[in-house]
Amino acid sequence: MTYDRQTVVRDLATAMHKADMVLALWESGSEVFGRTDEYSDIDLEAIIVPGQLEAMTQLARLTLSIIAPISHEYQQRTSDGGVQFFWQCMGVPALNYVDMTFTEQKNVALRLGAHGEGKPIIHFDKCGCLDVREETLEEMRWRVRQRVNELAATFNLHPCLVEKHIVRGHVLHAYGQYQRVMISPLIELLRIKYCPQRSSWQTTYIQWDLPVEIQERLRPLVMVNSLEEMAANLPVIMTWGQQLIAELKEC
Repeated sequence: MTYDRQTVVRDLATAMHKADMVLALWESGSEVFGRTDEYSDIDLEAIIVPGQLEAMTQLARLTLSIIAPISHEYQQRTSDGGVQFFWQCMGVPALNYVDMTFTEQKNVALRLGAHGEGKPIIHFDKCGCLDVREETLEEMRWRVRQRVNELAATFNLHPCLVEKHIVRGHVLHAYGQYQRVMISPLIELLRIKYCPQRSSWQTTYIQWDLPVEIQERLRPLVMVNSLEEMAANLPVIMTWGQQLIAELKEC
């Protein structure tokens, strides 16, 4: 059988629709935004009957193995209690892995499409498990306003958390702090300004969400090669971040 995106999605959706333990299945990721290319993975998510995770996993493995034998598997817990699997298949480019998450059914419908996730491609929803609706303008404004206030409260302290490791000559520690407390908040502020629906996405889709001139201005601040560059960038980042905070507080 030929391994291609359409075949994998179709066969997994067909097998799961037939299984009583699978209540809903939808596709997310690049396909939702029309940005799928030859390097894209396959993002699928399912709601399953509680207590059926092992049986569901075996069904997915079997279905996928008929198309192309699984060569590598990794799994992890998600923040909402689900289990996320990553499957690579023999003879298939490593970048075209299957990323599939199983979440047990809860008492309330799972809300999809909020926070810039895009409108999911729903393959089926047998019992109304999914609530697909975009974040309202008022909800988004409230969320980003709260986040701007949080960033403003700590932003002035952040350079100190980097500078002390620069003067100590602790390269790796300084670099980690620099990215965490200087670059990450700056990117979030820029996203709030230019793409508030995906303000927490950091660098995901940043090449589409930020203006080219902003990306060019940001790049040398992100990609540093020395402690000296980090030290020189601190006041630049602070000035830019404070300008953004002042601007966003007026909105």
